Amino acid sequence: ELYDQKYSKREWNYGFDKAYSFKNEAKFSGGLVTVCFDISDNKIEQARIFGDFFGTKNIEEFEKKLEGVEYTPDTLKKFLKSQMKK
Repeated sequence: ELYDQKYSKREWNYGFDKAYSFKNEAKFSGGLVTVCFDISDNKIEQARIFGDFFGTKNIEEFEKKLEGVEYTPDTLKKFLKSQMKK
């Protein structure tokens, strides 16, 4: 019961959310991709994606769709899967 009430909560495990930035890059067969997020209240406020890849769609539209998405692994996976179907 204590676990459910206290230790399983995000605030206990990660602290109260502060604004911060995240940056990561990875090399794929199609090129280098760099992802930068500004996070506040555990949601993506701004996303920037760039690199030496050639996309088939407008990257700025995809960046805008990321705004407001909760910054958790499960939520991001669901979002990315939903975008791949389009």
